[in-house]
Amino acid sequence: MANKKLQMLDEITPKRVVALVIVLAVLGVLIWVFSTQIKKLIGKMKAKTLIADEEAKGISASYSAAEYYAMAEKLFTAMNGPGTDKPSVLATYRQIKNDVDFLKLNEAFGTRGSSWFGLEKGDLNKWLRDEGDNLVVEVNQILAQNGVTKRYF
Repeated sequence: MANKKLQMLDEITPKRVVALVIVLAVLGVLIWVFSTQIKKLIGKMKAKTLIADEEAKGISASYSAAEYYAMAEKLFTAMNGPGTDKPSVLATYRQIKNDVDFLKLNEAFGTRGSSWFGLEKGDLNKWLRDEGDNLVVEVNQILAQNGVTKRYF
């Protein structure tokens, strides 16, 4: 028995250790990519469910999908990089008329990374928070004035 254990130790070579490390690293990356994709899918399904719930209440979208995407691009451009084009952000939110608009804008924005030191990605809620608490408060005030019940936190 002891002789078998010694024989197994002789079979462990640096090449085998490197190969094992590489295999484990590849598996780790695959698991990470898979879990990231699952999270995105769950997020999209949740958004679709929330939108469907609001539409079942008789609330409908005010704009086309292309218009929500254009608004999302406007917000991204206003917040990406150094500084924030606050008037542009606030003007965009003044167009949001109901909860479906709010949800569809957030869906259109999705999860984005900044081109300015941007390794970390985030949804619209994160982007607004990163711009400062004051902007979140002002956006939430505009949403409340427009009768939107959804809020950023």
